[in-house]
Amino acid sequence: MQTQSKWSENTYMPYLKIADEAHLSRDSMGQKLKYENAYIECENATYLIKKNVTGEELERISINQNEDGIDTEDRIMKLKDYLVSNHDILQSV
Repeated sequence: MQTQSKWSENTYMPYLKIADEAHLSRDSMGQKLKYENAYIECENATYLIKKNVTGEELERISINQNEDGIDTEDRIMKLKDYLVSNHDILQSV
């Protein structure tokens, strides 16, 4: 038996929403921050920065974790700091 499943349009990755709600992609069900030429996804202990057109990975931002997989640094502040220092790169990749 198959059933149709659908994510709510109000679904989102909380880390991304808190870091930059203005760029949270509704088209991606809140799983990406989308900028002019690049987007950011969160995967476990990493933020991935990729080109919009090709999906080519541009950069990885690792989030320090302990041996139990628990963050040992604030992942939201790490992303906010990255966004401030790399705003021009995201707009002109």
